[in-house]
Amino acid sequence: MKSLLNWKLRSKIILHILVIGTITAVFISYFYTKSQRNIIKSSSRQTVNLIGEVIENSILETMMEGRSDKVQAILENISTSQHIKKLRILSSDGVILTSSMANENGNQIREDESKRLDTFLSDKNSDRPLPFVSHDFIQEYRLIKNSRECLTCHDPDKDILGVLEMNFDYSSVFSIWKKNRTLGIIVSLAALTVLTLIILRLFEKIINRPIFNLKNRMKKIQEGDFTSIVPITKDDEIGDLAQSFNIMITKLEEANTRIEELHGKQMEKAEHLASLGEIAAGLAHDIKNPIAGMKGALEIIHDKTDDSDTNKEIFKEVLIQIDKIDQIIQDLLRYAKPKELNIREVPFEECVDNAVKLAQMQVKNKDIQFHVSSSEKNIHASLDADKIQEVLLNLILNGVAAIPHKGIITINITKQNNKDLLITVSDDGTGIKKEQLSQIFQPFFTTKSQGTGLGLSICQKAIAAHSGTLEVESEEGKGTTFTILLPVVESKANS
Repeated sequence: MKSLLNWKLRSKIILHILVIGTITAVFISYFYTKSQRNIIKSSSRQTVNLIGEVIENSILETMMEGRSDKVQAILENISTSQHIKKLRILSSDGVILTSSMANENGNQIREDESKRLDTFLSDKNSDRPLPFVSHDFIQEYRLIKNSRECLTCHDPDKDILGVLEMNFDYSSVFSIWKKNRTLGIIVSLAALTVLTLIILRLFEKIINRPIFNLKNRMKKIQEGDFTSIVPITKDDEIGDLAQSFNIMITKLEEANTRIEELHGKQMEKAEHLASLGEIAAGLAHDIKNPIAGMKGALEIIHDKTDDSDTNKEIFKEVLIQIDKIDQIIQDLLRYAKPKELNIREVPFEECVDNAVKLAQMQVKNKDIQFHVSSSEKNIHASLDADKIQEVLLNLILNGVAAIPHKGIITINITKQNNKDLLITVSDDGTGIKKEQLSQIFQPFFTTKSQGTGLGLSICQKAIAAHSGTLEVESEEGKGTTFTILLPVVESKANS
């Protein structure tokens, strides 16, 4: 059986309706039957009181007429009425003086009846009738007091002449009540069933059907059909939900169209870059050998030229420019046809130290300090040391270029979860404009007056080849931070 939490909404509502309805039906049936029983008891006691007063008045009239012998007949006549089981006049010590059943006259009442009589006589309010009510039987006692009319036959010093006992049988009435109780329970259950069906019908029409339609529309959207709109037929919460859903579909369709357009543009750009890369690689390869020949010839001419010759400085400047052209060609070749990684375990601090030393050699006319910090000593990692060193050098040199005159470049190394290496390269230079941040890793994008715009693209490709990530954060005027995450840390004891 499924857990209640995994039930369908419809099943949950049916269960709650049944539970609430059942509890309501039980309470209604209980209070209905209890109230009916109390009404029957109250009505019975009123009848008992009325009959008691009739008997007292009849006996009193008989005594006034001096016909005490008619008391027996009075009790017998009244006892023939419906529900009256027995009428008796008792003495205070429990002797039956007169009974509607003549054969009881002069007998002693039973022990249980004697206890009830004693209870009645010992009551401070015994001058009032005292009923004893059982499940379907009522027994009531009334005092017969001595009065002026009774003095002709009774001793004037005697206050109480006897006790009138009345016994009423209401078993037939309670039998009818039981049948009505069963009928009431059946009616309650029938009402519960009808109410449940009505609520389920309302739930089906008002809630379940709109939700089912909404669910079907969602399935179509998952399949890529953004034209499926939910019809709004009601101005209630379900209608608001349908309207919100339609608005969401419209926005999703617009976003999907926009994504497809951007994807198309990116694919065109990727194809363009791929073609450009192939062309650049071919041109670089074709240009590389002539450039090398030109450089060699110029170096020979430069070496043979006398130092006093003014042309020697020209030859030297041409060699510098040829070196720059060669560097551009190397960048194009690295971007178009990157070398396969040479993964090996190396001490990572050496990669950082080598990159910093190479960067320090290229700092000219600037006061730049380099700070390197590491969370641990002797961190070993499996990576291509040359590639990572090239990436770090490129990022550091970018920081050097961003610092106008004086500044600090900070390299921080930390381990994460004993398997990831987190490296940050930060500078306090001029920073990058916000609108340029999303473009700096694109090939051939550069803000420098000189450069190919391939450096950061090559860095990102190298880090991605290590299954890592390269991200940037920058604020114009405050500096830039590049963050590298490499999952390459080896589990090795630190010294």
